[in-house]
Amino acid sequence: MTQATKTLSIIFAVSVLLVFLRVTFKGTGNSEALSGTVLTFDKPQVNRVEVRTPEHGLITLQKKLSGWSVQKNGDSSEYPADASAVDNALEQISNLKPKSLLTRNEADFSRYQVDTTGTEVRVFDGNKELAGVILGRFNFVSQQEFNTYVRAIDKNEVVSVNGFLSASFGKNLDGWRDKNVWNADSKAVVQIDLGFPGDSSFTMRKVAENSWVSGFDTLSISRVNMAVNQLAKLKANAFVYDQAPEAFVPGVYHFVAHLDNGMKQELWLNPKTETEFVAKASGFDYLFILNKSSLSNSLLRGKAYFKK
Repeated sequence: MTQATKTLSIIFAVSVLLVFLRVTFKGTGNSEALSGTVLTFDKPQVNRVEVRTPEHGLITLQKKLSGWSVQKNGDSSEYPADASAVDNALEQISNLKPKSLLTRNEADFSRYQVDTTGTEVRVFDGNKELAGVILGRFNFVSQQEFNTYVRAIDKNEVVSVNGFLSASFGKNLDGWRDKNVWNADSKAVVQIDLGFPGDSSFTMRKVAENSWVSGFDTLSISRVNMAVNQLAKLKANAFVYDQAPEAFVPGVYHFVAHLDNGMKQELWLNPKTETEFVAKASGFDYLFILNKSSLSNSLLRGKAYFKK
């Protein structure tokens, strides 16, 4: 056997061995790491999500008959969660498609923040863990494109995926809570009472479609509609945790939306800071925060502002 033949035989044997190792130890190649999605789980099966961040600790989202609830670790209270935010978060992590493989070296995990410095997300069906992922730091690609470095909890592959995932998962308790206070049909509002300090209170009344009056004054429909929409579909900006609802003393502002079915929705406001109010609303179990800026062109206006 010539030297050239021996060399070819060795090359052939090494090639066969590499193919054997590749098949036997499936998943060690880049193509395997970049195929499919980072996590594999059946989204409809998920009824519990645990999100742990260095900033906010452990937050648990639980699916119940009444909908999703949220609870912070160490807090005995649980609150209604924003179902759309939970659904969006689950949709995102169920469709994490790897763009590139960064490393398999555990020593590099801290560089990409896919260790304890990242955001850990685990999904469950009851007590059975379905999947888990660590969301690391993001990478700015362009004004329209962000990447996030991620690692499945049970794997070493660190990959990049599309999106700025911290916006969906790096939330505090308020960020996961349902902020809808009222969700009435704006067309059902037929009267608004605006209560201010002193003798500046007044009432706006609907007399026909797109026609409102206050006493004998005809009102601007566009400005009235801002007040109507604010009260009909009221949303909290944040929540109050250091004051019990029963300790709230109605004082400065009082607004009432009367509906065409005879029901009414009442809102009370007390100043908290120069830019915020502590608010209490009828039919809502929690004290919440409303920003003054969101009310300045809708409710915090005198009668003259609404007149044509």
